Amino acid sequence: MKKYVSVVSVALLMLSVTGCKPKADGSSKEAFDASITKMEQGMDDAKKEQLNQAIQAVSAKTLFSSGAKSEEELKAKFKEAFDGKTADEIIADGEKAKAESKAEIDKMMKQ
Repeated sequence: MKKYVSVVSVALLMLSVTGCKPKADGSSKEAFDASITKMEQGMDDAKKEQLNQAIQAVSAKTLFSSGAKSEEELKAKFKEAFDGKTADEIIADGEKAKAESKAEIDKMMKQ
């Protein structure tokens, strides 16, 4: 029984630690900025730079590929792109956006 309790305790501890990562709040510009500031706490400068570059890449992709016809539609697209994501998820999305942009540029250059 003690072994079972120990295993359950370790599992719960792991869940509580992994569930505490700050997430982006896309409900408003102010909330987004505050959530990014919170994410950056404890990050080294290299990781902060990675996050900021990823935000720029995802923002550019969202802006140019959204097809939004109004400011409200564009806000909804930005919320969809960032809301509820962790720094690592945003960085991964940024890397994907950069790769897609590079592929598009390479494709245009070959024509």
